[in-house]
Amino acid sequence: MTDTQKALSILKKYINNIHKCTTEDDNVSSYIDNQKPFSFDIDFKNSISSIKNIIKDFDIGYRFSLQKGFYKDINYATATEHMTKIENITNVKYSNIFGSYLNDNNSKDFNILFNIIPHPFVDTFTLTYIRTNIFQGVTGSCTNLHSHAPTFNYLVYGLKLWILIKRTQKNTELINKYTEYGNIGSFLDNSNELLNKLDEIYIFYQYKNTCVHIPGGWYHGIINIEDSFCIASSYQPTNPPPLH
Repeated sequence: MTDTQKALSILKKYINNIHKCTTEDDNVSSYIDNQKPFSFDIDFKNSISSIKNIIKDFDIGYRFSLQKGFYKDINYATATEHMTKIENITNVKYSNIFGSYLNDNNSKDFNILFNIIPHPFVDTFTLTYIRTNIFQGVTGSCTNLHSHAPTFNYLVYGLKLWILIKRTQKNTELINKYTEYGNIGSFLDNSNELLNKLDEIYIFYQYKNTCVHIPGGWYHGIINIEDSFCIASSYQPTNPPPLH
């Protein structure tokens, strides 16, 4: 068993799925208003191949290069270039992944991408969308713990393991103490210690054709258990949570 497999086996003991909503769920409005995590099933009308064909000519904000991390089979993504075309999208090499940042400035790319993804709650809630992103990560790629505006993360295909932690003063101090700037490797190294001390932490799998709502300001990181492709839409919350 590799070091990563040992660490993941520890995380699996703490699996606690976030609330799963339906479009008829009365709790959805409170989950968004109070910035709580939840998930829901989605149905992409476009096939995977047609989605990839639509976005193949997009200019992307960043290309990420995979750097070796603490574990041999987990690699960290770091930005290396700005504004490049998506290449070899249907045959991604294991040396690179890609991500995009398409701002809501009425750009053609943003509107095309935004219209691809299902928005079951748009008719119910008036949300101001900031940008829509696309990310493709190979098996074993990951992100470090980070936070940003609230986001709907739609998984077109693949399998992701999420670590989602509410941003509180206590949690921030623990993350700073036991990790190197949120490094996912040092989190895994100290998972036994951290998982018994952190408040309101969720560890769960995201499967294809599901969407995860990430509350604004919450720390989160993912490990791609399988090659994964997702589309993420960030929005401006009506009542932004305080940051500690």
